[in-house]
Amino acid sequence: MVSQTAKAFIDGIRQANSVVTPFDLDEERKNANAAVNATYEASGVVTSTVHLEGVRTLCLTPPNQLPERQLLCIHGGAFALMSPESHERFAGHVALACRAQTYLPDYSLAPEHPFPTGLNETTAILSSFVQDALATGKRPLLLGESSGGAFALGAAQTLRDQGQPLPDCLILICPWLDLTLSGAYIEGNQQKAAILSKRNLLIFADYYL
Repeated sequence: MVSQTAKAFIDGIRQANSVVTPFDLDEERKNANAAVNATYEASGVVTSTVHLEGVRTLCLTPPNQLPERQLLCIHGGAFALMSPESHERFAGHVALACRAQTYLPDYSLAPEHPFPTGLNETTAILSSFVQDALATGKRPLLLGESSGGAFALGAAQTLRDQGQPLPDCLILICPWLDLTLSGAYIEGNQQKAAILSKRNLLIFADYYL
């Protein structure tokens, strides 16, 4: 069941998207970062800060962690929005569900850092993450959500093509894999889309590319 806080947050976005206004990236980022308020805190998860390949990363340790299991979580945000802080509670619930110590990197955002910066950062982080895990007898897992799904898949494909070790599994949650927006579902779901309009998706894709 959706909480009242989450419902109010989604309804607010839906109402805002029903009115065509000039695009404002700063306002979009401000609103996107408030998404953390739509999720309950993950009970018992301890958060600390580390650096992976020079990138600031939140490390979330659940109380039910299996010592051999580690997960790299690449957050979404249309390549230009959100942060580890906006996704901390989401990643905390992932950590609990997967019983895995979970790492949430603060990769560079577009348009300040367009393709391939975020992808290259994710690939470098994934490579060292997998190698360090395997060297210590742990199982590396990879999860990507929305635009983070594109980074996760792209990074895994790069490691595969280079013959490098791969994560044990790849989890993609609503990955944004078609930046051309050519799928029929884009048009068909415009009236239902609560978060991103096609107009905004086109802007974000242009920022990233």
